[in-house]
Amino acid sequence: MTTIFKLPSEILFFVFSLAVRNSHIPHLILTTGNDFKDCVTLINISRVCRRWRELALTDPSFWSSIHIHLDDPTAETLRQATYFADVCFSRSKKLPLTVSITLANLSDLRVAHPLMYMVISHEPRWSRIAINLTPNRRSPESSISRIVDLPNCRSPESTAITFPESRNRASEQQYLELRNAGSSHLKEFQFNLGSLFTYSMTEPLPTLESLRITCYKLTGCMYTLTKWLPLAPNLQELELTVHYDCFFAYAAKQNEQAWMTAAQETRVRPHFVLPTLRTLNVWAPLIPYFTCPGLETYVMEKISWQAQDLTNYLEFVERSGTPPSFRSIEIKTPPSLLDAAHVRGYFLPTITNLRVMSPSELFFTILFERTQEDGVNGPNVLPELEHVEVTNCRDSCLPYVSVLITSRWDFGAPHRTLKSVKLNRCFTSSPVPEALLSPPCDGIDLTGVREDWREIARV
Repeated sequence: MTTIFKLPSEILFFVFSLAVRNSHIPHLILTTGNDFKDCVTLINISRVCRRWRELALTDPSFWSSIHIHLDDPTAETLRQATYFADVCFSRSKKLPLTVSITLANLSDLRVAHPLMYMVISHEPRWSRIAINLTPNRRSPESSISRIVDLPNCRSPESTAITFPESRNRASEQQYLELRNAGSSHLKEFQFNLGSLFTYSMTEPLPTLESLRITCYKLTGCMYTLTKWLPLAPNLQELELTVHYDCFFAYAAKQNEQAWMTAAQETRVRPHFVLPTLRTLNVWAPLIPYFTCPGLETYVMEKISWQAQDLTNYLEFVERSGTPPSFRSIEIKTPPSLLDAAHVRGYFLPTITNLRVMSPSELFFTILFERTQEDGVNGPNVLPELEHVEVTNCRDSCLPYVSVLITSRWDFGAPHRTLKSVKLNRCFTSSPVPEALLSPPCDGIDLTGVREDWREIARV
């Protein structure tokens, strides 16, 4: 049997990966949670002996991906996370970086600035960046008084890790500026607080495929579009949404002058032709600024009841050449339906794929509308519907889902096109029977299926 000191480097490297508890997450080797366990493990491994340290430091890919998730973090917790991340990025040499940061329940946006500045300091190497910051809805006093305990960093093989002192930048009025955003490396950029950044990039972003930014106010959206889109000729996914909260208001206060200056420099209304874009999710008033001849999926945060928004959408589709690839619509937060005419307008007859979040009973009734064509009674809305995905559907909607499936399921009859239905977190009191999830070869025994699922089982 080979001793650990004679193991090949490849096997030791694999063992190191297994020592990091979340190494199974794709593209994210190192994770940093409130307990910092994975960061401590990885750094301690590099301090066991000379060979282990040389091995850990020889392969920079071991340090080039990091996931930071902190819930209700204090300034001290963020300082230590910043230190860990800086160590990892320094050891990653010149490799492209994958960074995912989630800071939940922040009591003050400014305490996250040191971590943001550290990540921006490695901006030329960005590859995949996802940053999500959410405010604490509780009182400031309760947030400040809560203490996050750190683990004992001491292990049998190493001494405790000490954290260097750092200057408190949280109280300073500072600005976050992106100058190159990874240039030739950047593939994905996601930030739910886009108003916090100013942009002065000039180099093309030829590998950028996904851009997902949440902004504040129309001027902030236009500023973001004019700074990013001219540099991204191969963009495939664009999400630009608007949200209002205290963090956005703070960010807007310091950056609004930059937005207004950019607006003054743009003498005509900009228009963006995105030939490679496949998925579009933008705030409804922004639709007139786009032409997307390769569009596949249109995403709505919610269905707009403004007649002008529907007109803009239909003009956008026509302006884009009614893309033959445009087959999917996703609705994230459908409101209560008071006027079904707006929904019918968005549901073009060529749409085959529908994804919807938390639909109401009224939403399904629109899909039940029938029409006579060539003497056959067929669906009036989405007549070519093939694939449906529903998330967070109430128990009261189960009968409606049953009617949708039984009336549209494709078994060779005219006007029956439905091929698949995917249910996510639906019907808690009556979950999908196992017989429907894995139908037996000899057919489903209906006596073993609950009554509310039997009609679907018959299909």
